[in-house]
Amino acid sequence: MRASSWTLIVVSGIAVFTITMGTIKVAELNTVADARESRVLALETKIDDAESSLTDLRTTIDGENAEASVLAEAGTARVAFVEAVGALRTALDKAANKVDVGSQRQAALDAQATVAAAPAEPETYVEPTAAVQRATSEVDAKVNAYEAEQRRKAAAAAARSYSAPIARGSGSAPSTGGGGGGGGGGGWFAEMRAILNNVGGGGYALVEYDGNCGGVTAPACASSGGTIMVSSAVANWPYVTKVWGMTHELAHQYQFRVWKQMTASPSYQTLFNKNPELLANCMAATRGATQAAGGCGPAQLGWAAGIWQGIVAG
Repeated sequence: MRASSWTLIVVSGIAVFTITMGTIKVAELNTVADARESRVLALETKIDDAESSLTDLRTTIDGENAEASVLAEAGTARVAFVEAVGALRTALDKAANKVDVGSQRQAALDAQATVAAAPAEPETYVEPTAAVQRATSEVDAKVNAYEAEQRRKAAAAAARSYSAPIARGSGSAPSTGGGGGGGGGGGWFAEMRAILNNVGGGGYALVEYDGNCGGVTAPACASSGGTIMVSSAVANWPYVTKVWGMTHELAHQYQFRVWKQMTASPSYQTLFNKNPELLANCMAATRGATQAAGGCGPAQLGWAAGIWQGIVAG
């Protein structure tokens, strides 16, 4: 508000001075008022600008937070997609040289292309992830069906290839088999040679030994070099036990043929706890050595039958 002029006092000489002083004071006050008004306007402008900047900043922060939330959701969805692809890759590796998985592989490639087109959007991953999971289930089903069929064929082949052991006193001449082999154990050794030949081991060497099987005492032993060893401890075994013994050691020779794949097999761990002796018993049982069949269930027998055919089913 501007200051008013002072009241004129009609006194000679003094009145002029009073009026002059009043005018000067009013001018000073008006200047101060103008300056204050200018500062207030400037402050109000700064406040308006600050409020506008704050609003813009809040809008920017809200936008960044929303974008970060979307990216976080996309990241979580991507992890699930990558895990699904990893599971499919494992299934495809298991299916190699077993079943046709061309359509499932293509489904995975299509899913990856879809994801690559918009990787920052969470909804991008929904259908591709589901498609990859479906493909994995289809591959697993195909492999399981294939392996079940292979076990069936292996069991049938093992049954066809089994030749009933000769009966004691049948008059069969002693044989060294196709793989040669020495041993001077007389009648019992000749009998073991004949049994080994008759259960399919004619191509393996049979030798008499002292019972030291790699530091462990055993009446019979198999080496990965293709030799089966027996000690005189088997001489008084019942005949059915001799048949089981030779079939068991022959089974080890077939294990050696697929040893790497067999020991890496999850099914070997699950069904046999990675115990080659249990597996050899079950293999012997599939060839008629029923003395060893007591600890072998249907799944074990089916899997063990495959080893005779060189098949490691999963």
